[in-house]
Amino acid sequence: MEDAPKVQGYVFNLQARHRPEPSVNRNSLISYDEEGVEEELLTVAPAAARKLDEVKLPWLWSLARAEPRLTVRLFDHLPLMRLVSWTRNS
Repeated sequence: MEDAPKVQGYVFNLQARHRPEPSVNRNSLISYDEEGVEEELLTVAPAAARKLDEVKLPWLWSLARAEPRLTVRLFDHLPLMRLVSWTRNS
């Protein structure tokens, strides 16, 4: 579709092997296969990293605090680029 916005991200099929346990109101998840989802993210991280044009340092630090293994995997596969400083407004 020509007019569709560019979307970045990864969609997980939370059925079958990653089937979640929804809350009673179905607005949140009580549990899901966190290990399986993490392994899939680690698998796709190199390809995702190669598609990045720039990385904002605050985002990278935030990711490092939340997901250290994923951050290392992503960082190891970043193309040569400049890291965008936190002082830059963009």
